[in-house]
Amino acid sequence: MWKHRLGHLLDPQRLNRIDLQRANGIGGPSLDEAFGRLIAHADHAPASGEPGRRIATTIALALARTSRNGKLSGSIALQIEGRLAS
Repeated sequence: MWKHRLGHLLDPQRLNRIDLQRANGIGGPSLDEAFGRLIAHADHAPASGEPGRRIATTIALALARTSRNGKLSGSIALQIEGRLAS
C-alpha cells in the first residue's frame, strides 16, 4: 500500500507539474515542504517497531529513486537530495 501511494505522490511528471504551478503563483504546499514531511514521517516511523522501520526504508528508497529519475526536473532532484542529506 505504501509503495503504491508513494509511487503516485512521487511521480516525476506530477512533481514537475506541481513545481511549474508553484512558479506561476498557484498555491499549495511546496515540494520541499512535502519532502520534509515525508522524511519527518520516516524519521519517526521506526519507533513503532518493525513495520515502522520498513515504512521508513520504503520512503527513503522511494525518494532516492525519484531523485535519480531522468524525467524529473533537476531543481526538484536537488531538493530531494538536499532533504535526504540533512
